[in-house]
Amino acid sequence: MLNDFFSLIYPNTCVICSKPLPNNKSKWCFLCDLRLPKTFLDPQHNAIHKALGHQFPITFGFAPYYFKKGNSIQQILHNLKYEGDKEIGKQMGTQIGHHIIQKEALDEIDVIMPVPLHASKLNSRGYNQSQIIGETLSECVRKPQITGNLYRKRRSTTQTHKSRFKRWESTQGVFGLKDSTSLTGKHVAIVDDVFTTGATIGACLEVLGTVDKIKISVITVAIADY
Repeated sequence: MLNDFFSLIYPNTCVICSKPLPNNKSKWCFLCDLRLPKTFLDPQHNAIHKALGHQFPITFGFAPYYFKKGNSIQQILHNLKYEGDKEIGKQMGTQIGHHIIQKEALDEIDVIMPVPLHASKLNSRGYNQSQIIGETLSECVRKPQITGNLYRKRRSTTQTHKSRFKRWESTQGVFGLKDSTSLTGKHVAIVDDVFTTGATIGACLEVLGTVDKIKISVITVAIADY
């Protein structure tokens, strides 16, 4: 009864439309979920695969939503990254897992690897949003998540107002691997929150691409819709 009382004073509301939610399990309501800007939900023909597949030999790419300035996905990811709402990342990881769990390409994945943050940014933020997404994705598809092997050598400056070329330039040599032999012959799925120019993911792929007989796939919550 006490919980019901506090729910009346501080109702759980949709992070998109601010209307009260019927339960505490979801961060956004059913109607807002229906209106989320969805991509073509097929890992072999998804927008991220088309954007990256010609530059790097990835097995598949998957981003279920479009990211655009001012849209609902930007709002959701902003709350995840800058408002400390980690539950959004958990819900996104689960939803992505449900989207791809029936796909044959998923059966070949050995490990899930989130794009790492630099130690200084991790300390200031307190968490890595990509790792949170990867945790529930890992639970959903029953594939282990590995952290710590792929790491950032240096902290890159904000990418928000940089041109496509400047983004690629600033991410060159940013990532490193502590143990490449443990990934030999593995199929690794890289997980990130949003794919914009592909500079960050591309820098990860360059490093992972040096591993012998590795297969790489890319999974993000959203891809930029320019």
